[in-house]
Amino acid sequence: MVLKEIRNQKPIIHCMTNYVVANFQANGLLAVGASPIMAEHFEEMADVSKITDALLLNIGTIRDSLCHSMIFAGQLANSLNKPVVLDPVGIGVSTFRQEFIHALLQKVQFTAIRCNASELASLAQIDCVSHGIDAGVIDFSVPKTAMDVALKYNTIVCVSGETDYITNGYLLSEIPGGTKKLTEITGAGCLLGALCTAACASSKDVFHSLVHLHEEYKNIATIAANNCEGIGDFQADLLNQLKYKANEVLS
Repeated sequence: MVLKEIRNQKPIIHCMTNYVVANFQANGLLAVGASPIMAEHFEEMADVSKITDALLLNIGTIRDSLCHSMIFAGQLANSLNKPVVLDPVGIGVSTFRQEFIHALLQKVQFTAIRCNASELASLAQIDCVSHGIDAGVIDFSVPKTAMDVALKYNTIVCVSGETDYITNGYLLSEIPGGTKKLTEITGAGCLLGALCTAACASSKDVFHSLVHLHEEYKNIATIAANNCEGIGDFQADLLNQLKYKANEVLS
C-alpha cells in the first residue's frame, strides 16, 4: 500500500505551493509520515534541494519571485534525479499562468502532473469553460486528452474528479467514487498533489503507486464524509483518516 511506503520511507517534501493551502498540505504530509519544507526564496533553493526527496510546484498563488524560484528548483531536482510534481492550479484563469506553465514544461521534466479536467484542457490548449480554479463544463474526452498530454511531456498525468484518471500515455487507470464534499472545501486537490509528491519519492513503481494513492484518497474521503455533516468537520476528519490509515497499514 502506498501509505505504508510513504510511512516507511519518511520522505522530505519540498512544497513550493500557494498560501491558501500550505498549512493543509503540511499537516496532510505529516499525517502520513512525510516531512514538509515550504521554502520559496531563490537563495535557498540549492541547499533545500540537497536535503529533500521530491519537489511539488503548485502555482495557485503565483508571483514573479516564485516563478524564478520554481524554475530553478525544478532544474536542480532534475539534476539530482529527484521527482518533481506539477499542480497547475487555475492555469486557465489568466494568460500569465498559461504562459508560465508552458515555459515551465519546457524547462523542467516532471515525474507527474496532478490537475482537474479544466486544467488538463488548458495544458492541452483545448477551449474549456472553468469556474474560477475549479473544473467547469467538460465537452472533451478526459482520458484521451490525459494520455495525449502524458505522451507529449513524458510524464504521468493524474486527473481528479468524479472519476479519477491516471495515465502514463500507455496505461490508463480509471478510479470512480469519492465524495462531493471534496469539492466543497478548498485544498482537497492541492493536498492530493502533495501526497502524490510523497508517493513519487517513496516508490520505484511510480505509476501504480499513484493509482493506489488515488484509490486510497477517495476511500479515506468517503469515510471522513460519512463521519460528519459539516465541511469544517470534514476537512479536519480528512486529516484524521489519513493518519488512521497510515497507522493501520503498519499493523
